[in-house]
Amino acid sequence: MHEQPTKEAVRFERNLHSQLTHQLALRILRGEYAPGERLPSESVLLKEFGISRTVLREALKMLQAKGLITLKQRTGGAVQEVASWNLLDKELLQWQTEVQPLEPFLVELWEVVLMTAPTAAGLAAHRGSSEEFKEMKAALRVMKKAGGFSEEGMKACLLLYRTVMLSSHNRLLASMESAVMHALRIGLQVSALQSEDQKFDLRGHRSIANAIFARKPVRARQLTYRLLRRTARMTKDFDSIVGPRIVGDVESLQQEADE
Repeated sequence: MHEQPTKEAVRFERNLHSQLTHQLALRILRGEYAPGERLPSESVLLKEFGISRTVLREALKMLQAKGLITLKQRTGGAVQEVASWNLLDKELLQWQTEVQPLEPFLVELWEVVLMTAPTAAGLAAHRGSSEEFKEMKAALRVMKKAGGFSEEGMKACLLLYRTVMLSSHNRLLASMESAVMHALRIGLQVSALQSEDQKFDLRGHRSIANAIFARKPVRARQLTYRLLRRTARMTKDFDSIVGPRIVGDVESLQQEADE
């Protein structure tokens, strides 16, 4: 009879294939394994990393699930074109910060947030429930108590935006919630490092919430865009990379509000 592996052994093996997935993903993201190129053979990778065949195969499956590679039984793994990569995967988002110039990547993250969060706020004003509004109010109370970019304050801020996203009651937006929140987390962390006062714009967040509670979708969208863009502009060179006008800019929202 074969002995069943212990929980510690299983945990150790999972940690190994997670580490291997990370290392191979970084090589792909750096371009060491270019799109269209085959990965080194199984025997080469086994020798280089000194791991079991099971660990290697699990790592390759994880890379395939993230869209980085394709796997074929006889020919092994090959790197996919960038268009096939699941770039909003939470781990891929984090790993990209390790290999890319930070500022251009942050701008891309903020562009995603600016295209989704204001729209979600507008829909939340239409569709949000009283229970969801209570969750927003609770998050604002924690933000007020925290006062700034502390761990507690950051969690509360992200909870507020997460609730807004889910309150849109749009399934496609809701499916993006995890990725958008991770992008927002990275953006807020960097903005906090570059901010002089280290404080949230609590008044601005309250204004967004009040517009949602008052069922004013255009106002909610406009205020959300303004506040997030101000936060994004803490990122070095944001305006020079993005330019003065991007999707959902304030001027177009103002015109909509005046109609």
